[in-house]
Amino acid sequence: MFFFASFLDCDAIRKKFNAVGYVVEREWSSIVKDQAEVTLKPNTASPSLAVSDDSSQVRFKGEGSAEWPSVLGREGFTSGRHYWEVEVGEKGYWALGVSSIHPNEKIIPEKPEEGYWLVRRWRGNTYEAVSQSPVPLTLQHKLYKVGMILDYEKGELSFYNVYDGSTRYEIHTFKYTFTEVYPIFSPGSHDRGPLKITRFKPGDRNPNL
Repeated sequence: MFFFASFLDCDAIRKKFNAVGYVVEREWSSIVKDQAEVTLKPNTASPSLAVSDDSSQVRFKGEGSAEWPSVLGREGFTSGRHYWEVEVGEKGYWALGVSSIHPNEKIIPEKPEEGYWLVRRWRGNTYEAVSQSPVPLTLQHKLYKVGMILDYEKGELSFYNVYDGSTRYEIHTFKYTFTEVYPIFSPGSHDRGPLKITRFKPGDRNPNL
């Protein structure tokens, strides 16, 4: 009876949030144990972006014509599992994911082809998963904080809506045989709100529970 009730509860949450899949606590604990200390690498940032002194935030300075100015993470990944989170807040434009493009590439093309695996929000209320072609994402609720886990050996990059301390769900997974990839961030060029990388506390293996 308990199992059946739990199943119904999960199904109700899936319907409520229009989610690919509600992530139960045990699965979520397995995901966030692989936290990565992702920081931004300022010299890879577009000139139209400002990176904070602690390399955890990036924002558009209000100058520049590129739609998607970008900055890379300092750490590249060639193996293992890596989880990180980014607070996007109320921003109407942003893009997050990983890239295999050379660090001198300081913008994300408006129509990315090879070398990018992204989820983005643009035009205020349009969400897309973008690699060689965009895939529309229909979400009932805005994304305020996005969790990402790269499982390099499995060739998977998954995105999650970290809705609150007890509710989180998968929104998209890319499957690909990756080479070296770097986290990539674009706050867009339509507002000055920052993207904020979550800073995990030392020894904290499950920050959202």
